[in-house]
Amino acid sequence: MPVLGSPAAVDGKWRVVYSTGDAFRTAPGFWAVEAGLGLTPAAAAAAFRVTDQVTAVDVRQSVYSVDLAGGTLESRVDVSFVPGVRATLVTQCRARPAPPAEVELLVDRVLVARASTPLAPLLERVSVPLRALLELRGGPGASRVSLRIAYLDREILVARSRPRGDLMVLQRVL
Repeated sequence: MPVLGSPAAVDGKWRVVYSTGDAFRTAPGFWAVEAGLGLTPAAAAAAFRVTDQVTAVDVRQSVYSVDLAGGTLESRVDVSFVPGVRATLVTQCRARPAPPAEVELLVDRVLVARASTPLAPLLERVSVPLRALLELRGGPGASRVSLRIAYLDREILVARSRPRGDLMVLQRVL
């Protein structure tokens, strides 16, 4: 099932270089929470603002690893919380092409990797089964979100997150 010609065209590593939404929210787990809980964009923004006030998050980079043949998409958002404390928020998704120009995602889990804090051994053991939690409330498919591809070439991918609608520009990582 091709996405703009071939699923292989989307495969690879992509760095988010621009987003109309908050850089921290480029992780599909945030979209799934909003969709799975039935939050309006305003309600989601208010809920996430509370967590933002607790942690002064500085996003260093957001990278997607896409393997449509293998049925996966992984989002890695590198963040700094306070000086010297860094971590990577990893969102693991099942992915499949949805012609003509969409990649459908089923968000499975969220975890922390590469934490630079004395709590790293504890944090890196935590894996939040986001799909299972959202399906308890919303039923099967409650963690389903997607990327609607507007433009794709060898170096640039322009997509809109669904259901949020944020526009993102991604550059292939060589």
